[in-house]
Amino acid sequence: MSSNNGLENKEIKIPKKNKNRTKSKIRTLFLINLKRVYFNKGIIAMACVFLILSFIFALSLPTTVDSSFFIGFTIQFFLLVFFYIVFITLLINDLFKRQMIDGVQIIEIRSGIKIHNSYMMRYLLYLTVSFVISTLNLIINIIFKSGVMFSNNEVSKLIWSTILFFFLFTIIWAPIIISINVSVSVAGSIVLNLFLGTILIFSQFISVIAFQIAVNNNFNDVKLSSLTAWTAKTDISYSMYENFKNDGSISKWYEDEYFIDTINKNLENIYSKVENDEQNQNYKFSFNNWSELHNIQNNKFSSNSQNISAETALGESLIGFRTNYAIKIDNEGKPIHILDNTKLFILFDKMFNLLNDNFISNESRAPYNNADKKTFLSEENDITSYIDISNLIDWFINQNELREYKELLIWANKEYNKYATSFAAASSSNYYSSEIYYFLQTYSKNYLLSNWKKNIPYDTNDTKLINYNNNVDKVYNRYPELILINWFIISNYINGIKADITTQENTTFKSYLNKLDNKAISSTSMVLYNPFSHFWNLYFNSFTEAIPNDLFNSSLNDVWQGPRSSIKNFSELEKYNSKSRIDDKLYPIYKEYKPNYTLTFSITGAYAFYILFSILITFISFLIFRKVSRI
Repeated sequence: MSSNNGLENKEIKIPKKNKNRTKSKIRTLFLINLKRVYFNKGIIAMACVFLILSFIFALSLPTTVDSSFFIGFTIQFFLLVFFYIVFITLLINDLFKRQMIDGVQIIEIRSGIKIHNSYMMRYLLYLTVSFVISTLNLIINIIFKSGVMFSNNEVSKLIWSTILFFFLFTIIWAPIIISINVSVSVAGSIVLNLFLGTILIFSQFISVIAFQIAVNNNFNDVKLSSLTAWTAKTDISYSMYENFKNDGSISKWYEDEYFIDTINKNLENIYSKVENDEQNQNYKFSFNNWSELHNIQNNKFSSNSQNISAETALGESLIGFRTNYAIKIDNEGKPIHILDNTKLFILFDKMFNLLNDNFISNESRAPYNNADKKTFLSEENDITSYIDISNLIDWFINQNELREYKELLIWANKEYNKYATSFAAASSSNYYSSEIYYFLQTYSKNYLLSNWKKNIPYDTNDTKLINYNNNVDKVYNRYPELILINWFIISNYINGIKADITTQENTTFKSYLNKLDNKAISSTSMVLYNPFSHFWNLYFNSFTEAIPNDLFNSSLNDVWQGPRSSIKNFSELEKYNSKSRIDDKLYPIYKEYKPNYTLTFSITGAYAFYILFSILITFISFLIFRKVSRI
């Protein structure tokens, strides 16, 4: 028995020694091959070309976004991806085919290295070298673009996406190159792999052209930017309603049956410049003429006192978001606002009064690091310089007076930050489009510093009103964030209670909504089921959310391949058309209407699919490698 036990012990130890010896051999071969790669002039040259291009693009590509922004990144895509494919093609050729021809791989097998270990050693070395180059690309971008990369906007997400792409592309594309490399001659494999790489790159560009032609072939169709705008505004306003429909402080806004009547009663206090001023005295606010506020403010905006009316004053509250301008000071010295006594006004009045009451105090004053900045961006501005509302939101949520609105303010801050760059892109690129401002529920001159005299009728002898509103201007100009907070909450509230469009020739609201649905289904399907657009999306959109990024791209990107997600049941909104309402009672659209989304092109899902596909092809490439390997 003892001799048998001794024999068994020897049988256990022998494989362990062999295993350690094999590991040592593999480690030695790994280092030898790494040194071989280091001294391969072709591989090093292509790696240097790739990194030099990365350096050039990191220095030259703009961080300010305009219509030429995506042209630079498109050129970057073509050049960096092409030279990276050349680099990994030469790397794999040296690790696999060249060593097979030189007999190195046969020597490995004869020395006891199993074929699968030989394959995995080369594959891991390929990953190591490629990841080092990709990491250097990451470091270059961090050095020269750190200010942008570590901010939270679409530009930052785009840059991070272009960096991540090379790490994952290294895994996805490797088995294809290996399979070709070990199957044909050296020259043939290099030519064929570069040919496939070129097809991969230029198929994306061809796909762009095909998409742009396909979605814009009907002159009478709606613009793709209109689809992304409607999807974004519906998605956000639906989120607001769903999150707060059971919150008593906010849900009552949606069913304020006296909202319009109260506004009309308040408007009776507005100053009439002359006796029998029909423009003011006959004006009645209603659902039917609500949309006309945008036409008044965007097309007739003027500091000329002859154009100032009750309608422009109302617009200053509902689409100018300066809710605390007074239209009259009563006999008791109390200001009368257009939104007084509406359930909506309570929040905005509290926020304004908190800032006003602490305007001078050094101890409890709110931060004002954005004082006198432009609230909304004009067409000349960099869209990445939008105002951050987070500091003021943080101050508000710590005030006892606003504790019942804390969750709403947190929600507004989160959603605003998610969409801010996209909103700015939409307003900047469509500066002269009334449609985009209608979607944003704002007007084009909103970026100007607050000046109440441009929109509020007043008696030049009414010093109380003048002094009061001058003080309101001071608050709004010190805290432009307040206007943005008002805007984000009010506009999404409005989008949750009414649906209509600006006046358009040769179309009805029903027809317009049907066109949106058709555009949603056709354009999203082209992205989802078109494999030639996938790598483009993976390169640009890995860290972006679909709907905000669609709005951003549709506004500025001439080489955009289409929306990753859209709402496809806009036609159901037709029954909520404001212009066909028979009464002026408020009720929430989303109590009945639920957005129905198209299938979303998932970046994570796409990467998962291609990596799983890569694993399958890697196994096939190993079988080919094993077959062609010979002793």
